[in-house]
Amino acid sequence: MREESVFIKVNESVVLEGALAFPKDGCQGQALILHPHPLYGGSMNNNVVSALNRAALEKGWQTLCFNFRGVERSTGAYDQGIGEVEDVLAAADWLRVHSDLGQIWMGYSFGALMAAKAALKYPHLRGAIWVSPPLELERLPKWPNKNNKLLVISGDRDEFNQIEELEAYSRSQSASVHLITLKGVDHFYGGHESALMEHVKNYLADMP
Repeated sequence: MREESVFIKVNESVVLEGALAFPKDGCQGQALILHPHPLYGGSMNNNVVSALNRAALEKGWQTLCFNFRGVERSTGAYDQGIGEVEDVLAAADWLRVHSDLGQIWMGYSFGALMAAKAALKYPHLRGAIWVSPPLELERLPKWPNKNNKLLVISGDRDEFNQIEELEAYSRSQSASVHLITLKGVDHFYGGHESALMEHVKNYLADMP
């Protein structure tokens, strides 16, 4: 695997720090990976983000992880989820310049919510994975890409959402939305990263 540091300009005051990684052999597509809440220690070095990154690389996907504005070497400041959606779209546009193989977005917690909101403005997605979207923070918008698969993963002991609410959300969407519940897993996935990776790799193996 080869990895390089990158910087992505969003506007005159915000530049994002990122890491672009390449699989060993070939490239099946691109995965944009989004970290949890910036105000609670979230960064691209998070354990779940790292697990998503490894899973994608092992299945032959190029990956881009980045720090939202105001996190570590990314300039700017937290913007209540408004500017962070701009960050997602800027990173996706930057990544798209490097390949026309198509993107999936993987977001964890706050990152899943930002991915869901940004997807409403981005018609080019091949699919998405939302890990433990925090329903206590904000309701999920409708999945706009009915022809492409959305995978939602959550533990049944998650402190920031209720499985029943995720089940209701999944039922209210198109057949392309699939929910996986991990038994005995809380919001932070400590010690359960390998199980998460297997579900992600299975999803990627089924990508058209």
